[in-house]
Amino acid sequence: MKEDRGGVLVEYEGRVDKYIRRMFLMYDRYYEADNILKHFESVKDMRILDYGAGVGDYGMTFARDGALVDYFDFKIYLDFIKYRMEREGFRNSDYLRVGVDEIDCEDYGFIVFGEVLEHLHHPQKLIEKCIKAKVKYLFTTSYPYIKDLNSFKKSGHFMSAMREQDECARLLEANYRKIAWFKGALYLWEL
Repeated sequence: MKEDRGGVLVEYEGRVDKYIRRMFLMYDRYYEADNILKHFESVKDMRILDYGAGVGDYGMTFARDGALVDYFDFKIYLDFIKYRMEREGFRNSDYLRVGVDEIDCEDYGFIVFGEVLEHLHHPQKLIEKCIKAKVKYLFTTSYPYIKDLNSFKKSGHFMSAMREQDECARLLEANYRKIAWFKGALYLWEL
C-alpha cells in the first residue's frame, strides 16, 4: 500500500521539519523495500531493526508483511514514524532512542542500515556487533562502497566513517555473502 505522502504531511499538522519533509517527499524507499522482500519467503514475525530509520519506509513495508519492527533514530523522526504507524493501525513496533552501544543486536534476525552508516562516527563498531550477535541478514546502502570521498564532507557525514569504510567492507565480505544488490549500491547480506 502506498500512502498519499503529501496528505500525510498535511495531516501531521505542520509538525514536520524541513528534513522530514525533504526525506519523505524526495526519498521514497518503498521500491527498495519491496525488492528486499522478494528475497524472503516471509518476514512474518521476524524481528527487524530499521536503524537510522528516517521516515520509516523500510520498516513500514516489512511491518505491513507481518514483521515485528523496531525503529532507531532521533526523536523527531521516531515521532513521525509512530504517527504513520498508528495512522495505519499498526501496533507491532517499538521506537528506540537508545545509544549505539545499547542496541542489542541479538534481538534481531535482520537489521536495515538505509543511508545511515556514513552518518556514524564509528560504523565499524556496529558492524562488529552484528557479526558477533550473528544477525542473519543485513541491508546496507552505498556505505561501505562510497567512491566519491567528497560525499563525506557533506553535513552529517563523518570522516571517521570514511576512514573505516575499507575495514567495514572487509568485515562484511568476510562474514556475510551478498545475496542481492540493487542499482549497484544497495546490498542484502546473509550470514
